[in-house]
Amino acid sequence: MTIASTAMNSRPTPQKNVQRAFDRAAQRYYDHCYALNRESLQQQSAGLLLQQLYRQHQPMAGGVKQLLDLGCGMGVHWPKLKALSEYYTGVDLSAQMISQARLRYPGEHSCTRWIVGDAQAMPLQSGFADRVFSNLALQWCADRQAVANELYRVSKPGGVVHFSTLVAGSLTPLEHLVELGLLPVLNNYPAAAKWQQHLLQAGFTQVQWQQVEVATFHNSGTDLLRSMKNIGASQRQKHSPNRAAQGLRTPHWLQQVNAELERYRQPQGIPLNYQVALVSATKGSSKHLHL
Repeated sequence: MTIASTAMNSRPTPQKNVQRAFDRAAQRYYDHCYALNRESLQQQSAGLLLQQLYRQHQPMAGGVKQLLDLGCGMGVHWPKLKALSEYYTGVDLSAQMISQARLRYPGEHSCTRWIVGDAQAMPLQSGFADRVFSNLALQWCADRQAVANELYRVSKPGGVVHFSTLVAGSLTPLEHLVELGLLPVLNNYPAAAKWQQHLLQAGFTQVQWQQVEVATFHNSGTDLLRSMKNIGASQRQKHSPNRAAQGLRTPHWLQQVNAELERYRQPQGIPLNYQVALVSATKGSSKHLHL
């Protein structure tokens, strides 16, 4: 990962803002996303992506030699992914996340490595990965074509990339709060087909995707917003022009937010809906894959 800073341009880059957000969330990330919440967005998406990976590759004789877990966080998927591969590489933008991963698996050094790096410019050799796995990490990257190019570069010929990412239509019903001026502009996630275009342009010979809706439920509007902050997901990729929505969060503001979100309450709680794309891309292979 390369971070440039000059006196003439001291404003943090979008990736630096994302890195800082997830550094702050590192200590509580595991509890909120995995240990204490089996229905979190991360858990649900990871389950779907792992099913895709198992369905396509578990029968392979000899398994996978080199597997890259891109956006590995604290290494929560290491046990399942390492069981499928001889060598595991975990890469994450957040140095704090990587530190936590090393603490969680202190004795796993010979066949496992943890690296701080940016998906848009990975500090990895070309053509080393048989499989790439990435769960809900790539939506934080500002340059999607650079990500696609890097995925192609680090994959072996015949290698396959599997990733999940948020796409257009996510974060309902929060867009209603944006319209009312209660929240800043939300991240503008691309349509799933845009990822397909980027991957094909990068050189992948076959790209397939499916889109699923994943919902999390919350006791109140306050809990809903807190859940996003706890996992770093409240970090915006672009600066909001809505100055009022960026101002001081007062009790009156919070009362308004809770009242508006109560309109969407279901028996399970107040929903936060996400559109998740499950993507599979093959480098230089004519094998036909079915999702």
